[in-house]
Amino acid sequence: MRLRQPQGGSGVPFRSRAALRVVLSFLQADTLWKIYPKPTTTNRTFALVKTYRIAGRRFFDAQIVATMLDNNVGILYTVNEGDFKSFREIEVINPFR
Repeated sequence: MRLRQPQGGSGVPFRSRAALRVVLSFLQADTLWKIYPKPTTTNRTFALVKTYRIAGRRFFDAQIVATMLDNNVGILYTVNEGDFKSFREIEVINPFR
């Protein structure tokens, strides 16, 4: 996955340094709620992998969902709706639709 410029931009992926600056600005923002994996997240990830028969790169989607669930987060805002639509435990919203 590549970090791309926002809607209305050229759609060209950011260069590594620019992408790093964007991600760091998100991490440093006081207005964004950040969640982190808990000790139970690994087992929850494995349970999701088993339940949904996940393989390959989708493992990381399951890890995101497990982290959400361990932090009582039920809604994911993403443009990658298709990556998460199979997870019945969460609601997925594309903020650009």
